[in-house]
Amino acid sequence: MAGANGQQVIGQSLQSGDFTFANGDIKDFGLFMSYFDKPMTAEEIMLIVR
Repeated sequence: MAGANGQQVIGQSLQSGDFTFANGDIKDFGLFMSYFDKPMTAEEIMLIVR
């Protein structure tokens, strides 16, 4: 879900009825997800390899 197309997958699943919330709604879910770091690309992760 946290991948590049996670929001698209969630949106499609909500529209089709395959995904529902036991408690809360999409706004609460958005707030929950905002507590996590955004995914980083390989270029953004600066690794030093020796």
